[in-house]
Amino acid sequence: MTCNAKASLQTPWGLQPWQVALQLEPGSKVGIYGQSGIGKTTFLRFLAGFFKPDQYFLQVDGVVWAEDTAAYWRKPQQRNVGFLFQDYALFPTMTLAQQFRFVLADQPNALQCHQRIDFWVEALHLENLLHRKPHTLSGGQQQRAALARALLRQPSLLLLDEPFSAVDEVSKKQYAEALQHYCQTHQPYVFWVSHQLQEIYENCTHLLYFSQQQPNTTLGSIDELLYVEQLIPKLGIRKIDEKI
Repeated sequence: MTCNAKASLQTPWGLQPWQVALQLEPGSKVGIYGQSGIGKTTFLRFLAGFFKPDQYFLQVDGVVWAEDTAAYWRKPQQRNVGFLFQDYALFPTMTLAQQFRFVLADQPNALQCHQRIDFWVEALHLENLLHRKPHTLSGGQQQRAALARALLRQPSLLLLDEPFSAVDEVSKKQYAEALQHYCQTHQPYVFWVSHQLQEIYENCTHLLYFSQQQPNTTLGSIDELLYVEQLIPKLGIRKIDEKI
């Protein structure tokens, strides 16, 4: 996957320009790290087509997805993206079963849809929750349901915003196994926002570092970036397992 993105975002430090140039192998998992307010979640929303900056350009695998000079914006449903929102964004009036069926309503193969739903319901331990609406669920249950919904359409680009924020350690292991299974089976490109470097280190292959000091983000392998002497002080850590 090649991805070239340019945009400008208003942040607490003023207008922040982005310039991201990526070249990734299928199955790559890119952890996105930077201080609060720098635009990590907004970058995911831009990739998904849910946020349109005043100035923008986005090209994926040689195909333009968005360009301000041509007033072109590819709709989210045309991007084959799965998005796990930080606030889950589940439909409040639908049960989980209704939400999963709704996501696949335009798919022609009903049997295949049922099989997909059954697989992710079992993998994420949602069997006893299908009749319930989001407001009756815990944060961890909502997060697992939101992940299942994001994976049902088998996206080639998977965007995860703080995916482990609401799950306990036992659930986190099950959750990570489900994600790993999807990534091994479908080889999507994954962008993973987290405030925890340990989480990025354990789950991602690359690090995309957003900094207010420079307009270009920094991309590299986890080991290349986390152990580069000049970068460690910027990340505010002394060793990889130190809490941020």
